[in-house]
Amino acid sequence: MATRDKRMSHLFLRADGVTAWRAGIDEPVAGESAETWFAAHRGASVRIVLGGGLTRQILVRDPEAPLDDEDTLVAWARHQLAAYHGSGALTWPVATWIAPGQRIACALHGIDLGALRAAAVRHRVRLHSIEPAWSVALRSIGRCMPDLHDAPRHALALVESELVTWVRRESGRVVELTQRRLHSPTSASLAALVAELARSLPDEAPIGLAGYGLADSGPWLDLRLNVPTPLDLASPPSQWVVT
Repeated sequence: MATRDKRMSHLFLRADGVTAWRAGIDEPVAGESAETWFAAHRGASVRIVLGGGLTRQILVRDPEAPLDDEDTLVAWARHQLAAYHGSGALTWPVATWIAPGQRIACALHGIDLGALRAAAVRHRVRLHSIEPAWSVALRSIGRCMPDLHDAPRHALALVESELVTWVRRESGRVVELTQRRLHSPTSASLAALVAELARSLPDEAPIGLAGYGLADSGPWLDLRLNVPTPLDLASPPSQWVVT
Protein backbone atom coordinates (compact mmCIF):
# COMPACT_ATOMS: atom_id res chain seq x y z
CA MET A 1 0.00 0.00 0.00
CA ALA A 2 1.46 3.38 -1.02
CA THR A 3 2.25 5.90 1.72
CA ARG A 4 0.87 9.37 1.06
CA ASP A 5 3.47 12.12 0.94
CA LYS A 6 2.41 14.65 3.60
CA ARG A 7 4.75 17.36 2.30
CA MET A 8 3.69 19.79 -0.38
CA SER A 9 5.07 20.00 -3.92
CA HIS A 10 4.34 22.76 -6.45
CA LEU A 11 3.85 22.45 -10.20
CA PHE A 12 3.91 25.33 -12.66
CA LEU A 13 2.01 24.25 -15.78
CA ARG A 14 2.52 25.67 -19.26
CA ALA A 15 1.15 24.55 -22.60
CA ASP A 16 4.55 23.03 -23.46
CA GLY A 17 5.47 21.38 -20.18
CA VAL A 18 5.76 21.66 -16.43
CA THR A 19 8.25 22.98 -13.89
CA ALA A 20 8.13 21.21 -10.52
CA TRP A 21 9.40 22.06 -7.06
CA ARG A 22 9.49 18.80 -5.11
CA ALA A 23 8.66 19.18 -1.43
CA GLY A 24 11.77 20.10 0.53
CA ILE A 25 13.87 20.71 -2.61
CA ASP A 26 14.61 24.25 -3.78
CA GLU A 27 15.80 23.52 -7.31
CA PRO A 28 13.06 23.19 -9.94
CA VAL A 29 12.92 20.29 -12.36
CA ALA A 30 11.44 20.56 -15.85
CA GLY A 31 9.07 17.86 -17.06
CA GLU A 32 7.00 16.88 -20.07
CA SER A 33 3.56 17.00 -18.46
CA ALA A 34 1.68 16.96 -15.18
CA GLU A 35 0.72 13.30 -15.66
CA THR A 36 4.36 12.31 -16.17
CA TRP A 37 5.19 14.03 -12.90
CA PHE A 38 2.23 12.41 -11.14
CA ALA A 39 3.34 8.98 -12.31
CA ALA A 40 6.84 9.53 -10.91
CA HIS A 41 5.56 10.87 -7.56
CA ARG A 42 2.67 8.64 -6.57
CA GLY A 43 1.02 9.65 -3.30
CA ALA A 44 2.34 13.23 -3.44
CA SER A 45 0.46 16.33 -2.35
CA VAL A 46 0.66 19.19 -4.83
CA ARG A 47 -0.45 22.72 -5.58
CA ILE A 48 -0.89 23.51 -9.28
CA VAL A 49 -0.06 26.97 -10.66
CA LEU A 50 -1.29 27.67 -14.18
CA GLY A 51 0.85 29.74 -16.52
CA GLY A 52 -0.79 32.73 -18.16
CA GLY A 53 -1.08 30.98 -21.51
CA LEU A 54 -3.58 28.54 -19.99
CA THR A 55 -5.97 31.13 -18.56
CA ARG A 56 -8.21 33.95 -19.74
CA GLN A 57 -9.36 36.54 -17.20
CA ILE A 58 -12.33 38.89 -17.15
CA LEU A 59 -12.68 41.64 -14.57
CA VAL A 60 -16.15 43.05 -13.94
CA ARG A 61 -15.59 46.80 -14.11
CA ASP A 62 -19.15 47.99 -13.46
CA PRO A 63 -19.82 47.86 -9.69
CA GLU A 64 -23.56 48.00 -10.36
CA ALA A 65 -23.63 44.98 -12.69
CA PRO A 66 -25.87 42.25 -11.18
CA LEU A 67 -23.19 39.57 -11.18
CA ASP A 68 -22.77 38.68 -7.51
CA ASP A 69 -24.15 35.17 -8.01
CA GLU A 70 -21.52 32.64 -9.13
CA ASP A 71 -23.69 30.95 -11.77
CA THR A 72 -24.68 34.30 -13.25
CA LEU A 73 -21.06 35.47 -13.31
CA VAL A 74 -19.91 32.25 -15.01
CA ALA A 75 -22.63 32.50 -17.67
CA TRP A 76 -21.80 36.18 -18.29
CA ALA A 77 -18.06 35.41 -18.52
CA ARG A 78 -18.58 32.58 -21.01
CA HIS A 79 -20.70 34.87 -23.19
CA GLN A 80 -17.95 37.49 -23.15
CA LEU A 81 -15.25 34.92 -23.88
CA ALA A 82 -17.23 33.41 -26.75
CA ALA A 83 -17.47 36.83 -28.37
CA TYR A 84 -13.65 36.98 -28.53
CA HIS A 85 -12.62 33.32 -28.83
CA GLY A 86 -15.54 31.62 -30.56
CA SER A 87 -18.25 29.23 -29.42
CA GLY A 88 -15.71 26.75 -28.01
CA ALA A 89 -15.20 29.14 -25.09
CA LEU A 90 -18.72 28.33 -23.88
CA THR A 91 -17.42 25.01 -22.53
CA TRP A 92 -14.23 26.29 -20.87
CA PRO A 93 -14.07 25.68 -17.10
CA VAL A 94 -14.50 28.98 -15.24
CA ALA A 95 -13.50 29.86 -11.68
CA THR A 96 -14.74 33.02 -9.96
CA TRP A 97 -13.62 35.49 -7.30
CA ILE A 98 -16.56 37.29 -5.70
CA ALA A 99 -16.05 39.79 -2.89
CA PRO A 100 -17.41 43.22 -2.01
CA GLY A 101 -16.44 45.47 -4.93
CA GLN A 102 -14.48 42.69 -6.63
CA ARG A 103 -15.67 40.15 -9.21
CA ILE A 104 -13.30 38.25 -11.47
CA ALA A 105 -13.84 35.25 -13.75
CA CYS A 106 -10.93 33.08 -14.86
CA ALA A 107 -11.37 30.53 -17.65
CA LEU A 108 -9.04 27.64 -18.40
CA HIS A 109 -7.95 27.34 -22.02
CA GLY A 110 -5.56 24.76 -23.49
CA ILE A 111 -5.79 22.43 -20.54
CA ASP A 112 -8.24 19.58 -19.88
CA LEU A 113 -9.15 20.02 -16.22
CA GLY A 114 -11.08 16.75 -16.09
CA ALA A 115 -8.13 14.82 -17.52
CA LEU A 116 -5.76 16.51 -15.04
CA ARG A 117 -7.92 15.50 -12.10
CA ALA A 118 -8.37 11.97 -13.44
CA ALA A 119 -4.60 11.59 -13.80
CA ALA A 120 -4.15 12.71 -10.20
CA VAL A 121 -6.65 10.08 -9.05
CA ARG A 122 -4.91 7.35 -11.07
CA HIS A 123 -1.58 8.12 -9.43
CA ARG A 124 -3.02 8.87 -5.98
CA VAL A 125 -1.79 12.45 -6.11
CA ARG A 126 -3.74 14.90 -3.96
CA LEU A 127 -4.48 18.23 -5.65
CA HIS A 128 -4.69 20.87 -2.93
CA SER A 129 -5.32 23.78 -5.28
CA ILE A 130 -5.30 24.87 -8.92
CA GLU A 131 -4.69 28.60 -9.36
CA PRO A 132 -3.66 31.05 -12.08
CA ALA A 133 -0.15 32.41 -11.74
CA TRP A 134 -1.32 36.01 -11.30
CA SER A 135 -3.41 35.06 -8.25
CA VAL A 136 -0.46 33.29 -6.60
CA ALA A 137 1.83 36.23 -7.46
CA LEU A 138 -0.51 38.72 -5.76
CA ARG A 139 -0.19 36.74 -2.53
CA SER A 140 3.61 36.82 -2.87
CA ILE A 141 3.88 40.61 -3.19
CA GLY A 142 3.93 41.21 0.56
CA ARG A 143 6.93 38.89 0.95
CA CYS A 144 8.81 39.71 -2.26
CA MET A 145 7.92 43.40 -2.75
CA PRO A 146 6.83 44.89 0.60
CA ASP A 147 7.05 48.49 -0.66
CA LEU A 148 4.74 47.61 -3.53
CA HIS A 149 2.34 45.80 -1.21
CA ASP A 150 2.08 48.79 1.12
CA ALA A 151 1.43 51.33 -1.64
CA PRO A 152 -2.30 52.16 -1.98
CA ARG A 153 -1.94 52.14 -5.78
CA HIS A 154 0.44 49.83 -7.57
CA ALA A 155 0.75 47.42 -10.48
CA LEU A 156 2.43 44.10 -11.20
CA ALA A 157 3.63 42.89 -14.59
CA LEU A 158 4.00 39.11 -14.52
CA VAL A 159 6.29 38.08 -17.39
CA GLU A 160 6.33 34.66 -19.08
CA SER A 161 8.62 35.10 -22.06
CA GLU A 162 6.49 37.09 -24.57
CA LEU A 163 3.30 36.98 -22.48
CA VAL A 164 2.69 39.66 -19.85
CA THR A 165 -0.16 39.62 -17.33
CA TRP A 166 -0.76 43.14 -16.01
CA VAL A 167 -2.54 43.57 -12.67
CA ARG A 168 -3.31 47.04 -11.30
CA ARG A 169 -4.63 47.45 -7.77
CA GLU A 170 -6.08 50.25 -5.67
CA SER A 171 -6.39 49.79 -1.90
CA GLY A 172 -5.99 46.03 -2.34
CA ARG A 173 -8.70 45.77 -5.00
CA VAL A 174 -7.90 44.65 -8.56
CA VAL A 175 -9.02 47.41 -10.94
CA GLU A 176 -7.29 46.20 -14.10
CA LEU A 177 -6.41 42.69 -15.22
CA THR A 178 -5.24 42.14 -18.77
CA GLN A 179 -2.81 40.10 -20.85
CA ARG A 180 -0.59 41.49 -23.58
CA ARG A 181 2.18 40.11 -25.80
CA LEU A 182 5.62 41.62 -26.21
CA HIS A 183 7.00 42.35 -29.67
CA SER A 184 10.06 40.40 -28.53
CA PRO A 185 11.08 38.79 -25.18
CA THR A 186 13.48 41.59 -24.22
CA SER A 187 13.81 44.15 -21.46
CA ALA A 188 13.38 46.99 -23.93
CA SER A 189 10.12 45.57 -25.26
CA LEU A 190 8.83 44.98 -21.72
CA ALA A 191 9.80 48.49 -20.60
CA ALA A 192 7.93 49.99 -23.57
CA LEU A 193 4.80 47.96 -22.83
CA VAL A 194 4.89 48.80 -19.11
CA ALA A 195 5.25 52.51 -19.93
CA GLU A 196 2.13 52.26 -22.08
CA LEU A 197 0.09 50.32 -19.50
CA ALA A 198 1.23 52.56 -16.62
CA ARG A 199 -0.43 55.67 -18.06
CA SER A 200 -3.42 54.99 -15.82
CA LEU A 201 -1.22 55.00 -12.71
CA PRO A 202 -0.23 58.05 -10.65
CA ASP A 203 3.38 59.08 -11.28
CA GLU A 204 4.45 57.95 -7.81
CA ALA A 205 2.78 54.52 -7.94
CA PRO A 206 5.32 51.66 -7.85
CA ILE A 207 5.34 48.89 -10.45
CA GLY A 208 6.61 45.38 -9.82
CA LEU A 209 8.16 43.19 -12.50
CA ALA A 210 8.35 39.45 -11.92
CA GLY A 211 8.63 36.30 -13.97
CA TYR A 212 10.99 34.59 -16.37
CA GLY A 213 11.84 33.94 -19.99
CA LEU A 214 13.31 37.21 -21.26
CA ALA A 215 16.51 37.27 -23.31
CA ASP A 216 18.00 39.84 -20.89
CA SER A 217 17.15 41.52 -17.61
CA GLY A 218 17.61 45.27 -17.58
CA PRO A 219 18.87 47.83 -17.11
CA TRP A 220 15.64 49.32 -15.81
CA LEU A 221 15.65 53.11 -16.14
CA ASP A 222 12.17 53.80 -14.76
CA LEU A 223 12.64 54.50 -11.05
CA ARG A 224 9.14 53.21 -10.29
CA LEU A 225 10.12 49.67 -11.22
CA ASN A 226 10.76 47.06 -8.54
CA VAL A 227 12.54 43.99 -9.96
CA PRO A 228 13.51 41.64 -7.10
CA THR A 229 14.61 38.72 -9.30
CA PRO A 230 16.17 38.56 -12.78
CA LEU A 231 13.70 38.14 -15.63
CA ASP A 232 16.04 36.16 -17.91
CA LEU A 233 15.71 32.92 -15.94
CA ALA A 234 14.67 29.73 -17.73
CA SER A 235 11.87 28.97 -15.26
CA PRO A 236 9.74 30.94 -12.78
CA PRO A 237 11.51 31.95 -9.56
CA SER A 238 10.24 29.83 -6.67
CA GLN A 239 9.19 32.98 -4.75
CA TRP A 240 6.33 33.46 -7.19
CA VAL A 241 5.13 29.83 -7.24
CA VAL A 242 5.91 28.23 -3.87
CA THR A 243 3.68 30.03 -1.37
